[in-house]
Amino acid sequence: MAVIIPKDILKDWTVLVVDDEPDALLIVQTLLKRYGANVLTARNGQEGIDLARGSRYTIEGVVA
Repeated sequence: MAVIIPKDILKDWTVLVVDDEPDALLIVQTLLKRYGANVLTARNGQEGIDLARGSRYTIEGVVA
């Protein structure tokens, strides 16, 4: 049975994606954006923490 996910299910969400693999960052960022999320990316944990602290957005989710 196929599940249909609305294209805007993550509208108004900001998600922080942290990964040291550029390809993984790109794949996750692309998928999240496809469903309406604003995506912040970081290449390591410290960068992710710094980005979260300095963000003007409320971060609803983190993928690491």
